Amino acid sequence: MGVESPFHIHINDLDARQKAKIKELRKRLEEDLKRYPEYDTDHSLLRWLIGWDYDIETIVPKAQWALSVFDNLGFNDYHVKSLDDIDEYALARSPAAPYFPGGLLGYDKDGDVLYCQPLSKADPRSLMKADSVAQAYRLELAMIEGAFKLVRRQEAKTGRKCGMKIIMDLEGFSYSEHVYLPSVSEYQKVLALVQQVFPEFLRKLYVVNPPTAMAAVYNIVKPVLAKQTREKIEILGSDWKEVLVNACGAENLYQQWGGVKPAATPYGNVRLGGKVPEKVMYSPQSNPFDDEGRMKSVNIAARGKAEFRFQADKGDTIRWLFRVSSGDVDFSIKHKEKEVYPTFRISTEFVPEFGSMVCRKTGEYVLLFENLHGKLWSKDVTYRVEVQETKECSAL
Repeated sequence: MGVESPFHIHINDLDARQKAKIKELRKRLEEDLKRYPEYDTDHSLLRWLIGWDYDIETIVPKAQWALSVFDNLGFNDYHVKSLDDIDEYALARSPAAPYFPGGLLGYDKDGDVLYCQPLSKADPRSLMKADSVAQAYRLELAMIEGAFKLVRRQEAKTGRKCGMKIIMDLEGFSYSEHVYLPSVSEYQKVLALVQQVFPEFLRKLYVVNPPTAMAAVYNIVKPVLAKQTREKIEILGSDWKEVLVNACGAENLYQQWGGVKPAATPYGNVRLGGKVPEKVMYSPQSNPFDDEGRMKSVNIAARGKAEFRFQADKGDTIRWLFRVSSGDVDFSIKHKEKEVYPTFRISTEFVPEFGSMVCRKTGEYVLLFENLHGKLWSKDVTYRVEVQETKECSAL
């Protein structure tokens, strides 16, 4: 491998090998980049090369899948001009969004996007009852891709490669209260997904106010952290405010984290989570599509799958709702062998999975429930899927 590209490298300082690899990767991804054209920048492609050791054969299918996720989730129509746009996007899509603690602070002194997550402000037990698992995935991807959109604009102006710095504040963390196994499992899946579609975007992760059980907490997430991610984690001691100010600039931090950035409260615009109110939690009565009398069921064998094929016209809407008897299944929708709704690993212990998708093309669609990762146990799925046509609704 050649010389590693550091953060903030200028596009004019790339060496000949890096330029050649970027050109090769762009050529291999030519059709995929047409699906999500704003990703077609030298620095965006360089991230994939660095993240996967310049191994083009390994990178291509992974990058193709990431680009299809962005396209299929409608991020081409997700326009971000400011930090407020990112929050507004999330808040408009889930009543539970205000209870996911965190927020973007802006840019730091190096031009990186700065994100703060006071994780211990979350109430994991009530969050698990608030919205579907896939919605949490979509919101997390939207937040990071929103930040990435701002970074790409910054890179276009400056020519310098930038990324994201995260401050994870664990003040008040309680192992018994916050290490709730169902939420830990979903958090691990989110971390794995984010690393899969955003390689080499993390610049640094600062952990402040670590609990006495920090080693045990770290061991929970360590198995899903890539080596490059682990190398960017820094657990800070009692001088953490001084370290953050030196690394990020006092003018870019709210008072709670040692800065002087103007705000009405010490936390600024960072969401503080809290317990989700009962009225926000999911209930079947709040969703007319959640009708037990119209549900069907299918048993999916271990290492098996179930698929449903149906015709739909451009402009039709596919709607779904399902529950898994135990564990989780992989759910996706395809059109002519290409994913049009990305594969997410879904559990429904607390909230059924539900959603909808407008068909972009006429033709045969395949809805997939997969249990390929299940080595021993079959799983029962109760489901309702309908195609909303122009004049009527046809059930599958």
